[in-house]
Amino acid sequence: MQFSLVAIASLLASAEAAHLWSKPAVKLIKTKQAVATNYNWTVTGWSAGCARAGCYYDFNISAPAFSDSVPAFSAYCSGFGEGAPYEECDILDDGANLHQVAARLQAVNTTGTGAHLAVSYEFSDPTAEGTYWNYTAYTVSSYNQFVAPPLNFTVTPTEIWGVA
Repeated sequence: MQFSLVAIASLLASAEAAHLWSKPAVKLIKTKQAVATNYNWTVTGWSAGCARAGCYYDFNISAPAFSDSVPAFSAYCSGFGEGAPYEECDILDDGANLHQVAARLQAVNTTGTGAHLAVSYEFSDPTAEGTYWNYTAYTVSSYNQFVAPPLNFTVTPTEIWGVA
């Protein structure tokens, strides 16, 4: 029992460290209507495949600044395992604004095919001190490694929330 409590405390501490903020005071929700539907992220060099050990992916993702409160970003993401936790991506831009990008392959509970990708962009709002936003995009792409060239496509964030 004591080991379980230590493990849970450790897990909570590591989960908190995975965010840009330390202790949010208020959770904010920004509806999709508050963000123009033409705010898209560009995925380039998408390559994903599966082997006996599991599925994996790698790609670049970027977006230009969108309004004064959503800074531009560019990152390289790679990871392993459907249903695995988010893996932090390597930031490729100048990092002028505090931000991080993470990606994961979602677990698939259906007989459908394809790589179910989730990408999360978390950043401090340059127009509101102490405010952080998380935009997440979901998409399904193909497992194309060894059967097709790397793919390029766009994704649109559909889940938007923040803390202040």
